[in-house]
Amino acid sequence: MLFRSMSLKKILAVAMCATVVSATGAMMASADEETINLMPANKEAVTANNVDVTYEGGKLIIKGSDVEGTVSWTPNASYDLVEKAFVYISLTTDKGFDGTMAVTADGTTRTPGMSADFGSSFGMASGFGAELVPAGEYVGLALNTLGVFTWDGTIAKEAESVSGSIGKIELKVQPGATMTVSNLYAGPAGLDGTEIPNDPANPATTGNAGDATQAPGNNTTTTKKNNPSTGESTAMVASGIVLAVVSAGAVALTMKKKAQ
Repeated sequence: MLFRSMSLKKILAVAMCATVVSATGAMMASADEETINLMPANKEAVTANNVDVTYEGGKLIIKGSDVEGTVSWTPNASYDLVEKAFVYISLTTDKGFDGTMAVTADGTTRTPGMSADFGSSFGMASGFGAELVPAGEYVGLALNTLGVFTWDGTIAKEAESVSGSIGKIELKVQPGATMTVSNLYAGPAGLDGTEIPNDPANPATTGNAGDATQAPGNNTTTTKKNNPSTGESTAMVASGIVLAVVSAGAVALTMKKKAQ
């Protein structure tokens, strides 16, 4: 009696809504895997020397003393360095600064400097490694971490996959400076750093010798960009929608015939 009162169109409409909701969740999960948050988990995860540190709303606020100071933390984030070849950073500082970041690719670890190796990304034209990165506001700058290994052939430029990780990150703060780090994450080329907000609920994994204190998969942020590496997953979702709707239609039609 129930199926006699429900038209086939209504049944198909309900089935379509259910499959679209499921597909949306699946596609959001795929997007979440596009970037990896490299911010410290909390203030306690930061080692501070000669500076005052606060952590508010996912932003790391650093205030220098009367001497040069440093802050450091260790994300221990592992991922494919080809898929996520860049580290994106957003910070403001009223005085020059420098810093380093330990990057590993297929077992080889290097520690590129913000001024020495990424100075051009910060707008420097000369003085790489000899001068500080100038004071200013930097939003979503892309630092080519894969390039640290491809420039001299350590990793082939045409490599399809590279086992990579980010270790200790250290920032050098000048006396009396105020620096705010609002975002730091790994991701593929071509992202707009302004579109990816720092998610305080999903900080970086922080530990020692590779021992993460947060479960894998909980250190991602979302993005509006489309990741080419998730194209296959998206196609599978789309196929699932079609199959689900067709199956629902077939079941509904069969049940309607039986009800008659």
